[in-house]
Amino acid sequence: MYIVRGDRLIFAQMDITEQKKVEIKLKETLDNLDYLVKKRTAELEEVYISLEKNEKGLSEAHRIVPIGNW
Repeated sequence: MYIVRGDRLIFAQMDITEQKKVEIKLKETLDNLDYLVKKRTAELEEVYISLEKNEKGLSEAHRIVPIGNW
């Protein structure tokens, strides 16, 4: 980067190594978070399906035999 001031040219230099390392770590962290969210969502979907099946079975059992008769 450079700045022109009148008849002078001023150069500036920055070391962005640490910034790049942080950007890479942030991307890795976000990618891992995305993976974990997808994995957990799949697990919850499986549990939800299982609960629906159990609810249907219980509802059918109540329909066949009223609770008061158990």
